[in-house]
Amino acid sequence: MLSTILIALTDPELDFIQILFEVVSAFATVGLSTGITASVSAPAKLVLIATMYVGRVGVLLLMSLF
Repeated sequence: MLSTILIALTDPELDFIQILFEVVSAFATVGLSTGITASVSAPAKLVLIATMYVGRVGVLLLMSLF
């Protein structure tokens, strides 16, 4: 949810459901997209990259790192 909120704040012109779909797809690393990834701002792309990394590595493994 944090990623969705951050992207919604950086790109308010996008629909919430499209942002949510992109974030869930990034977290699950499934490769699906609504096509908005190319049009989002640079901070939103960084949020998506971090979301993909956390989704791939795993939340519990990442928490155990800290």
